[in-house]
Amino acid sequence: MRTGRAQFGALLAGASLAAWAIAVGCSSFTDSAETPADAAAAADGGDAALEATAPDAAEAASPMGFCATSDAGYCTDFDDGLIAGRGWTTMVTDGGSLSLVPSEVSPPNALSALLVPASEDAGTGAYLVANPGAALTTGATLEMDVRIDEEPAGGFNSIAVIAFDFDTEVVTLNVAGGKLLLLIVDPSAGDAGVAAFPVSHPAGWFHLKLDTSFLIGGTHLFVNGALVVDTPVCLTQPLAGYVASAGPSADGPGRLRVTYDNVTLRQRY
Repeated sequence: MRTGRAQFGALLAGASLAAWAIAVGCSSFTDSAETPADAAAAADGGDAALEATAPDAAEAASPMGFCATSDAGYCTDFDDGLIAGRGWTTMVTDGGSLSLVPSEVSPPNALSALLVPASEDAGTGAYLVANPGAALTTGATLEMDVRIDEEPAGGFNSIAVIAFDFDTEVVTLNVAGGKLLLLIVDPSAGDAGVAAFPVSHPAGWFHLKLDTSFLIGGTHLFVNGALVVDTPVCLTQPLAGYVASAGPSADGPGRLRVTYDNVTLRQRY
């Protein structure tokens, strides 16, 4: 069984990620001074800073709970014993599982998501979903504390997504072999509709912030507060509505286990 989030895996696997002069989303890369190689080099050079600013448990924890004091429209911190919280639902397919585990970042609980694909080409997922639907929004920001516990050496393994439709435009954050790979995908453009930005991810807990604008403004990825990807490319169909998700989804073999805490989605109007 293939999950909706994994449907573009075949496109990504066959795409040439070296072809950067493409027009997708808000802008083409020929209009940008920064290239994916620039972003990767900057991120690799900043690993020490990313490690040094990992989320601190004393700062993240609140006597009232994270979501009780958050102004995010969509928020879940797993501290009330429920896997899904304010505005979030869950989606789990064969080979995927979600469970509550102790949290060092924001006690008492975090969410552990495990994927064990049943076969080499099985689409597997276990994730949270927020579905704001059609709205006059100008952008969305997805944030979370994350720990990568197990990851395959390769393949396309998504851990966070903002998408209008899994068959149209997608911003997805993938992980494999110690690297994060931010992908902006327009399946209607075929091989030319893939833009990729690889960056290293820290060990242990770290904070992710994925921000994308609709129509104009670009896409930005922050790791522990440091801007590691800044591109003018973004999504272009806000009136169609969109979904956001946090949790792993894979379209191939290899175990993937990721722990999440303090997951929020904010919309801009």
